[in-house]
Amino acid sequence: MGSAEQLANHVVQLQYDDLPQEVIEHCKNEIIDVLGCMIAANEEPGIGIILDLLRQYGGREDATVAVHGGKLPVESTAMINGTMARALDYEVCGPRRLDVPTLVLVKQHTAASTVPVALAVAEWVGSVSGKDLITALALGDDIGGRVGAASNPDPFGSTGWDYDGLSVPFGASAVAAKLMKLNTHQIVNAFGIVLEQAAGTLQSIIDGTLCARLVNGLAARVGIFSAELAEKGFTGSINAFESKFGYFHLYSREHDASYLTSSLGETFYSDVLFKLYPCCAANHPSLDALLGLLKDHPVRSEDVDIITARVHPSLVTLLGWPFELGANPVVNAQFNLHYTLADTLIRGRPTLEHFTLEAVTAPEVQQEIKKVHVVPLVPVPEEQRFYTAEVEVKLKNSQKFCRTVEDAKGFPFNPASVEDIEAKYRANVLFPRLKLASANTERLLILVRQLEQLTNVAEIVRLLEV
Repeated sequence: MGSAEQLANHVVQLQYDDLPQEVIEHCKNEIIDVLGCMIAANEEPGIGIILDLLRQYGGREDATVAVHGGKLPVESTAMINGTMARALDYEVCGPRRLDVPTLVLVKQHTAASTVPVALAVAEWVGSVSGKDLITALALGDDIGGRVGAASNPDPFGSTGWDYDGLSVPFGASAVAAKLMKLNTHQIVNAFGIVLEQAAGTLQSIIDGTLCARLVNGLAARVGIFSAELAEKGFTGSINAFESKFGYFHLYSREHDASYLTSSLGETFYSDVLFKLYPCCAANHPSLDALLGLLKDHPVRSEDVDIITARVHPSLVTLLGWPFELGANPVVNAQFNLHYTLADTLIRGRPTLEHFTLEAVTAPEVQQEIKKVHVVPLVPVPEEQRFYTAEVEVKLKNSQKFCRTVEDAKGFPFNPASVEDIEAKYRANVLFPRLKLASANTERLLILVRQLEQLTNVAEIVRLLEV
């Protein structure tokens, strides 16, 4: 039996009662985090363009568009909601086997696709219980994370692949397949159909384009579309992963296929890096280091001569390029250490308000950016400490302060608490101009916390509409 068939059997056979309580609670935290980010991003650049286009396409009224309201075909709803979930680059990411805290993080965003798919498909098929939703989400996270881990991805290095567009769609298809009650044969075909559409490049991050936030919307759409085709008898490659021209051959030749099926049904992969700053996670250790230095050594920004961030060489490539406003200044700011460190120096702890067009283009922060230098950390950190950052602040009077951070708050070795996650959610839902009613946002939080008690998750979806 090939790995695709083993994963398909896993999707068919796993039931809610098979899930460890830790996984169930984690799914709830994940949903809360993604919903907050989705709501906060409802009017971010690019969202209106996609939504207008999808509404022009029209079609079935299957599932509800978050915040904006109205219904679209299930694939379109998942696509726009998934794009909103990723737009702020603030949602939980980084799959890891929950039972092995030392396993290297997989550098991808799974939940930004799997959560929108779960909600859209649940509304479409109807009468989905909270337990059903949790089971489907746990499966999608597990499979998306396993494919990413097996790929041995090097997304910040020479390959340039964005695994949000490569491995995440397999997880999205598993969510849809479980809720649609597909059989093993159909799910194998769905994985094969996903293979035909897998794609994604990190160039969109380097160039600061809106595609950086579109990739998870596309992954959500691919996942559902593939499951729908398979349900109707359309066929795909029968071994999507290990065949001659399958996934591993095309995208990750230095792979370890054992991650796909090892301890299947016993241990679960899931996104576990809950971000507490609204920017690329690779920024966060540097931000924690600078915030710690400023707390221990309160100085005025005008007293600072140079801030030097030393990070993994691959992160210098991804986040250390000279900051330019470009066509999409907010996207550029989310993925740039020069901006995030300068912003922290003059404004303190980064919040969503620091990543608006007005905040990013403010002359005072543009001036401070000139003080920031990003250089490779020597010696280069080992893989399990990939995100290690060393930040040095040199004052104009020649005093120097330095701090090293390996795991920022929210990282698995320094985890966010339930209180952190709920506080972030409450701040997020207050951020956008187009807001849900406060009673709805609090009711959403309560319902997700009680998710396994719901007989129909449609009540959650209804609260997402203005």
